Parts: sequence; structure tokens; C-alpha cells
Amino acid sequence: MPVMSGKGVIGRVVEVNSTTSKVELITTTDKSTNKFAVEADAANGKKVHGVISVEGNNQLAFTQVVDGQKLKKGTRVYTSGMGGLSPKGLLIGTVTKTTRDTFGLSDVVEIQPAGNLNDPSVVSVIKRKVEE
Repeated sequence: MPVMSGKGVIGRVVEVNSTTSKVELITTTDKSTNKFAVEADAANGKKVHGVISVEGNNQLAFTQVVDGQKLKKGTRVYTSGMGGLSPKGLLIGTVTKTTRDTFGLSDVVEIQPAGNLNDPSVVSVIKRKVEE
């Protein structure tokens, strides 16, 4: 389940105990974890889909953007709801910079997180509504 602090997603619940829960931050560098599927509106109005990861400089990034759509600085990035791990429309952050990946195959879009990752004193856990 996604965890939000302030204005945006900061992570997800990975373990639940009787009185506590363990939250994995969205900035985790663990390659084995499930990533958040995200989307944003390109300059031409089309939806751009990708996943959130952390690049080598510990920068949150929207990666695997392969459809040639360009995202402008300041564009908001939201969860897409794909994959069933989180509901659609939760704010992740805003685009700060776009570059090509090291192979030149896709764009890497750097994101400034909307949520407070450094000192989340109050958080909300978001439960996805199960459709019948």
C-alpha cells in the first residue's frame, strides 16, 4: 500500500506487525523491489508511462520512457494504477530535468518528490478500493 506524507507519495508498506508497519521509501536503491508505475502528460497532451527508480546520483527518476514523448520541467508525475500496487492519481512529484539513458534508447526524467522524505512525522496509508 502506498504511503503519503504531505503532498505526495513517499513509499509503500512492506511489512505489517500488530502495532507498527515498515515503510520502504520511494527512493530505495534495492533493485529487487517492485517499482511504482507512473504517468504524466506530455507537451502534446498524450500520456507518458514509465516506472520510478533511483539513478546513480541518488536522484528519483521516471525511467523507461520509450515512446518519444517529451516531458517539460514542472510537469507533475502521478501513479498510473497499472500493476495493481497503487491507485491511479497519487502525486509522486514534478519533473526537473530530462536526459537520454546511457544506451540512447529511452529518456530518464529526474523528479523532485512532492512528499517530505526526510522527516515524515505524519503519514497516510492509501488502500486501493477493490472493484467487484
